[in-house]
Amino acid sequence: MDKLKSLFSIYSIISFLVFFLTFISCEEPDQVAPGEDSCSGGASILTLDDSNISNDIKNRIFKPHNSSRIISVDHPNYNAQAKVVIIPIAFSESPVNDVVTRSLIEEDFFSTGTGSVKDYFLENSWGQFSLRNAGISNWVNMPQSQADYGADQRSNDFTRSSQLKKDACERSSIDWESLDINGDRNITGNEVLICFLLPTGYFGANRGDGISVNTNTGVYNIENQFTFFGCKRNDDPDKAIETISIYFSTIWHEMAHGFFLLPDRYRSSGGCGTGGPGVYDIMSDNCSRKHMTAYDKMKIGWFQPKILTTVQYREDQERKCLSFPAIETTPAAIVLYSELAPDEYWIIENKNISSSPRNFERDLPESGLAVWWSRMDSDELWLVDASNPSEVPTTYQNARNDALFKYNTGQTASSLIYLFSESYSPLFVMRAISEPNNTMFVEI
Repeated sequence: MDKLKSLFSIYSIISFLVFFLTFISCEEPDQVAPGEDSCSGGASILTLDDSNISNDIKNRIFKPHNSSRIISVDHPNYNAQAKVVIIPIAFSESPVNDVVTRSLIEEDFFSTGTGSVKDYFLENSWGQFSLRNAGISNWVNMPQSQADYGADQRSNDFTRSSQLKKDACERSSIDWESLDINGDRNITGNEVLICFLLPTGYFGANRGDGISVNTNTGVYNIENQFTFFGCKRNDDPDKAIETISIYFSTIWHEMAHGFFLLPDRYRSSGGCGTGGPGVYDIMSDNCSRKHMTAYDKMKIGWFQPKILTTVQYREDQERKCLSFPAIETTPAAIVLYSELAPDEYWIIENKNISSSPRNFERDLPESGLAVWWSRMDSDELWLVDASNPSEVPTTYQNARNDALFKYNTGQTASSLIYLFSESYSPLFVMRAISEPNNTMFVEI
C-alpha cells in the first residue's frame, strides 16, 4: 500500500509538472477567440519588433517639441533632479497668508510618498524626473501693489512685469550664488525653475523673462521661466485645509510649461477642457487632476514607444491581439505610422484611473484606450473621438467626455474601427477592444 501511495504521489507530481509546463508555454492568443467579441489576451506592446522602422522616422517621431527644453543638469539621460526655488510674495491688496509656512511649502512640493508635486512628476516619468528643493524664501512683501505692477502691462497683468520679478528676487532670502552652477553669473532654466507663490486664490501663469538681480554677492542675470501659483485666500475660513494642494492641477500645468516649455492646448476663448485633447490632457485642462499624455512623455524623452506599421486592407487572420498595460505604471504605448501619410502618426495608450498609485488620474472622465493624432515636426495634438472615429481629429472642437475606446454592448468581433488620416483616408483598423482595465486588449 505504501508503495502504491508513493507511485500515486509521483504520478501526481509529474502530472502537475506537465500541466504547469504546458500552461506557461502557451502563447498569448494572436486573435480574438471564436465566439468572443473582444480579445482576452495578446502579445505585449513592449515586445513588438519595430526594427523595420528607419532611424529617420523614429527620430522625427521621438524628437522633442519644437520649443522644448529638457531639464537634465544632474543626469543627462533624463534622470533629472530639477532644481526649484519657491518665493512666496504678498501685496497690499493680498497680504501674507500665515498658514503658508516654509514647512507646508516643503511638504506640498518636495516630500515623497504624500501625493506632492514631486510625487506627480515622479509618477508621470516612472521615477525618472525628480524635483529638488533649491530654496524656499521667507515671505516677500512687495513694494508696489498688483495694480501698480500691472499698470503698463498687457491686460493689466502684473505677472508680466519684469520689475515685479526683479523686486521679488532681490528681496527674497534665496542664495542666488549657490544656484549659479558654472559661476558665469547667469542663472538659466537649465539650472533652476523660479516659482512665485501668491497668498490669494486660484491662479496660474508662466512667463519667460530676463532680469538683472543685485545681491550681496554681486549681480546675477536671470534668463528663465517664472511660474506663478495661488493658495487658498487668506480670508478663507478653511484656508488651513488643502491650502496649496487644492490647486495642484494648475501647479502641475504651469511647472510643465516652466520645465519643458510644453504648449497650452486649450482654446484661449474656451478655457479648461477645450481644444483638441479636451479634458484628457493636463495641458488643455489645468482645472482638474490627470496625467500628462503619452505624447508629451515621449517628447520629453521618458520613453520611446514601439512603432507599428500595418496595411489597412490586410486579411483578418493577419491582425493580432495586443495587450496594453496601464500607462500610469508602465512606460508602454504604441505609435501607428504609415508611409501613405508620412507626415502623420497616432499614439495609443491605456489610461486607467485606478492604476495611478497616487490617484493623480482621479478627474479623468473615464478609463480606456486614448488614441492621439499628431503631425510630424509639429506640437499639435488631437484626441481621436471613439464616438466618431471616422472624422479627422482636427475637425473636433473639443474632446468629449466619452472619447476613449473600450468595449461597448454593440460591439462584435467583426466590428471594425478605422483611423483616418488628415486626407480622410482610412489607414489603420482596430477591433475586439476589451473592457477598461489595468491591462487592455485590442486587435490591430
